[in-house]
Amino acid sequence: MKKITLLFCALVVGFSVNAQVVTISHSTSQEVVANNTVACPTEPTSYWRVFDLDNEFNIQGEFEVTAIEFGVEIAQIEPSAIRLYIADDIDPTSANLEEIYSGEITLTAADQLTVVTYTLTTPVTLPPFAKLAVEIADTVDGVVFRIGSNEAGESADSWLSSDTCGAGSVTSFGFTNHYVMNVTGEEQPLSVNDNLLAQVSIYPTPAIDVINIKTPASMEINEVLLFDLQGRNTGAVFSNGTVNVSGLSRGVYMLTVNTSEGTLTQKVVKK
Repeated sequence: MKKITLLFCALVVGFSVNAQVVTISHSTSQEVVANNTVACPTEPTSYWRVFDLDNEFNIQGEFEVTAIEFGVEIAQIEPSAIRLYIADDIDPTSANLEEIYSGEITLTAADQLTVVTYTLTTPVTLPPFAKLAVEIADTVDGVVFRIGSNEAGESADSWLSSDTCGAGSVTSFGFTNHYVMNVTGEEQPLSVNDNLLAQVSIYPTPAIDVINIKTPASMEINEVLLFDLQGRNTGAVFSNGTVNVSGLSRGVYMLTVNTSEGTLTQKVVKK
C-alpha cells in the first residue's frame, strides 16, 4: 500500500464576501449504529474516505479545510490520529498521497455512538480540483478505536487499512453503507486563471517516453520543469508540446508548467 465519496450533502452554513463555508459528506445519515463497523480485529486500523471536490461536490476553486467530523462506535481514552492528504486517485490504498496535515484527538467512552468534530489547529488550503483523502487512525497498538457507521447508504466507498488485515474498500470485505465522515471548509471562488489552468491537459501518465502538454490557444507556456521527489531538477527537455522522459528511471515526478496565466504543478508517473 502506498502512503498515503453522489450524494451531495453540502450545507451552506455561512458566507463571507468572497467565499462560503460548506460541509460535505457521502453519508445519507449521520446516525452511528452499535456493532456495525467493519474493522480489523487486530489494532491499529486506519479508516479512510476520499472526497473528490470537483467531480463529487462541484468545488472547483481553492478549498480551506477547517474541521473534520466523524462517527465513533468504540473508544478508549487514548489519542487517535487525524491525517489529511492530497490524493491522485479515489482509492487511497493505491493512490500517491501527499500528507498536508497531521493531528490528534483524544476520545472517551462518552463519545461513543456520537459524531465528534475535530477542528484543525491550522486550516489547510487545497488547490483547485483536488482530491482530499482523510485518514482516522489508531495510534496505540492494542487500544480499541472503531469509527462510527450505519447502513443508511453512502455515495462512495469507505476504506480501511491494517498491517494485519490488509487494505481495501469496505465493499471488498463484503460490507456496504459504512463510515460517517464529513469535511467542513471554506470554498474560494474559482478565478479566471484557475479556469484556464484547469483546461491544461497533461498525458499520458504513466508515461513511457514522452509527456504531452496541451494548453488553450490563449495560453503561452513559458517554462516546463520536471523534478524528482527530492526536489532535484531532472533536466528533462520540453519541446513542441512534449517532455522527453525516456531516459528517466521509473517513479513519481513533479511537473511544473509556468504559463502566461499562472503556474500548474502536477504529479506524473514514469513507467
